[in-house]
Amino acid sequence: MKKVSFDFDGTLSRIDVQNYAKSIIDKAELWITTSRFEDVSRYDFNATHADLYDIAERVEIPKDRIIFTNMTEKVYILDGRAFVWHLDDDWFELKLLQEGPANGIICPIGISVNGNFVPKCNRLL
Repeated sequence: MKKVSFDFDGTLSRIDVQNYAKSIIDKAELWITTSRFEDVSRYDFNATHADLYDIAERVEIPKDRIIFTNMTEKVYILDGRAFVWHLDDDWFELKLLQEGPANGIICPIGISVNGNFVPKCNRLL
């Protein structure tokens, strides 16, 4: 089964993206790749991941399929994990995924959630 990745904040946190994720659950293995720190004590405010875990459960993504990048660019974290695509709202992350680092690592195709993402994602599935 093909593997796909969703950013969380600004992407899977959206209802339309959650509905899309639910619609492809039988076609792909769903993952979340978030820039968040896994250790919430790293934040200067009282942070939790309750929102993340709640939505992950709602769209049937198990906790062991949540990747915390700890603010590292996703292009380096997603390298070699065999994802077909990564859906994100951050243009900088998408640019890095599209260009790839100079050492030629293979990364998933970055697709922007800010547009007509469904046909692009479906074509690759």
